Amino acid sequence: QVRDSAIVAIANDGYLYFIGQDSRLVCYKHVDERFVRFAQTDAHYSEAMCLGVFARKVVSAGRDAIIAFYEAKEDSLHFKKFYPRRRISACTDNVIAINNKTSVDFYAVDEEPCKKEESFMHKNEVHSEELLVRLSEDALDAAHPQELPCRYLMKLHLEEVASCIALCEDHFAYTTQCKTRLYRRMRDTVFRLEHLRDMEKCIELLFFGEYLVLQNPLLISLISLSTLETAKKISVPGYEKLFSLGNFLLFSESCILVGPTLEETEMNFPFRILDVFVGEHLCLLSRKGTSAVYVVTRFDISRNTIVDRKYIKDVHEVRGLAERGDRMFFCSSSSVYSYGLNSEFNLKKTYVGELVYSMHATPRNLVLVYDDWTEITKGFKRAADKKKFLKK
Repeated sequence: QVRDSAIVAIANDGYLYFIGQDSRLVCYKHVDERFVRFAQTDAHYSEAMCLGVFARKVVSAGRDAIIAFYEAKEDSLHFKKFYPRRRISACTDNVIAINNKTSVDFYAVDEEPCKKEESFMHKNEVHSEELLVRLSEDALDAAHPQELPCRYLMKLHLEEVASCIALCEDHFAYTTQCKTRLYRRMRDTVFRLEHLRDMEKCIELLFFGEYLVLQNPLLISLISLSTLETAKKISVPGYEKLFSLGNFLLFSESCILVGPTLEETEMNFPFRILDVFVGEHLCLLSRKGTSAVYVVTRFDISRNTIVDRKYIKDVHEVRGLAERGDRMFFCSSSSVYSYGLNSEFNLKKTYVGELVYSMHATPRNLVLVYDDWTEITKGFKRAADKKKFLKK
């Protein structure tokens, strides 16, 4: 008997794996015509009723939205887990928007701290639980990052759950399962939004140049912000992650650049693009084949050539890119890393805490948006009681 609660099972390379309402994964090894208990590990916080195999590794998924990969070696069971990711924030030079599903909070960053503007809030209104953190080069050498001085601007209440938000200097937009709504940011002494138009729903949206981009499966629509009409439609063979590079739009899979006049140019770049940052050069984050090695490439758009490359090893998850002076920054689900661009590769790590959603670069700071994972787990459905671990 494996457990006294519900389980699921899968076989892979001579091993049997079990997981279920008791969220610990237990592994049995085939030895001399029988299966012997080999190892047990605990990657989940709530019940996990999904098991599969991907690239010869066993994968589990749980109600906690964590995905874990397992690999049995000769003497032990190794695993890596990936926390949930969602695009909950958008940022301009000095304003950051936080998506709370049925509302959006706006903050001014790079300012001195001051009191909340109560006139923009309803009584007893609750702020977003996400935290803002400032990271400077000095802070990376300290034990803890600094709290970011910021000013609360307003809360926008939504009629439906927003699946994605986008923000630029003059506009804000969000999309739901029914529609996409576009606003103009008013240039008054206070932060205000004016509703402009409702459009078709989309799966993701972003701004680039003078256009709003609506992304749907196999079709991308570019909406002119001056006329609010469709300026161009682009058909794609599959999903493309899109990146805004100021006046350019970049496609992750095909490495196509769409310019200000909506002309398309193919970049001379051999990898699928995972993330980008525009600094002195265009910085591209990619992965070397199916290995665990990430590649940061500095790219010159004007010459369509690669300037240099750096390889990131021993970091199982990389998200976000930012450049400050002669240092490059990126983050994982729990930490921020940095290294020198013009010197010997010297990777520095600063632990922030789960769960880091995103990193944004403002003129004076790097801004991380993250949640307290300990608080999140308090809302999970309780799994089956876990008895004391016994390896044999």
